Amino acid sequence: MIADNTPVIIGIGQYSERVQDEGYEALSYMDLAGRALSAAIADTGASEPVAPEIDTLACIRQFEISRADLEPPFGGADNRPRAISKRVGARPKGATRSA
Repeated sequence: MIADNTPVIIGIGQYSERVQDEGYEALSYMDLAGRALSAAIADTGASEPVAPEIDTLACIRQFEISRADLEPPFGGADNRPRAISKRVGARPKGATRSA
């Protein structure tokens, strides 16, 4: 039997943009992560809203902040996982980012 607190992945998503692409928006790393989360939610195929049911959001450092001694030149969110979840209307109980 599987424990009730076993994490379950119900959707995956990816989003990227290239300077040479038509419609390039020059999105921030936070906006790119938000778009990837939106794609993961869409991938679930759920007929009911999924974002309000997300209870934990975990993320890793994005490329722009991959060095602890370098911060993005225009600043960034104090709590990146919560800032990303806010972009899709999620309010997870748990939010964590790798160091």
